[in-house]
Amino acid sequence: MQIGGLQAKKVRLKGPKTYHIPSWKWQSDPRRVAALRKIVLEYGRDPRVATTAVGALKAAKVEPREYKKQAAALLAFVQHNIYYVNEPGERLQSPEYTLRVGYGDCDDVSILLASLYESVRLPWRFVLSGTHKASGKTVRWVEGTSVPNGVKWAHIYVTVGRPTFRPTRWSFAEPSLKGAPLGWDVVLAKQRGEKIPVPELGALGVTVDLTPSGAEPTSMAEQFKLLKTELIEGLHWRKLIVRSIVGSVTTVITGLIVKRLFFDTKKTKPRKRRRNYR
Repeated sequence: MQIGGLQAKKVRLKGPKTYHIPSWKWQSDPRRVAALRKIVLEYGRDPRVATTAVGALKAAKVEPREYKKQAAALLAFVQHNIYYVNEPGERLQSPEYTLRVGYGDCDDVSILLASLYESVRLPWRFVLSGTHKASGKTVRWVEGTSVPNGVKWAHIYVTVGRPTFRPTRWSFAEPSLKGAPLGWDVVLAKQRGEKIPVPELGALGVTVDLTPSGAEPTSMAEQFKLLKTELIEGLHWRKLIVRSIVGSVTTVITGLIVKRLFFDTKKTKPRKRRRNYR
């Protein structure tokens, strides 16, 4: 098809979909997140999703180029319009399907929020949180960084950057908790000792303080620094084991050397020369 003398390809709009992946639980976490990203990139460039996003921004009276307010408004739109529900099995929903039925679990609302961000070109990444099996601490993994070992992942949400083309500040976005402001993070909340209604992370209670108490890591570098700290703490037990083994071996070797040099009083007798008698 020619438009203004240029070759153009017609956009094939796709209807609501749900995805069932039988091998989902056997896939690695990076492959799972890659599958979610593929859905977001497909629907985030659908003009109908952009229309929904712009409609939400206009309703919230957000001016163009107010990127932080845009991110917060789209987060609130998802929180207040999608009913969070747990699923009996893994089912992935397209953003349009989630909007139509009005419900979804954490991966569905995260896909929807990321698609809305993508449609207005707000940079985003997925974030996984879970419990480290050795330390019992709640840790996170930001998409694009090294995946921590020994973590049982249980929750997914989003981090969004600003300004749009070269982001210098990043804020967490939790779409499954109504009223959670932009920047609120389940990992930071648990570190502050807050009670959060996220039972999949082992939290107790049904109340939550959604007022950010303390500075959030706003840049990706600060997020990476915090992630590095969490990894060091989570792997501390391994370092103790290695140090114990090295220390024991060093002590044994040192003892043998000292004994050989200073305490071995056994004298070597001169070897007698044998005479040949005829």
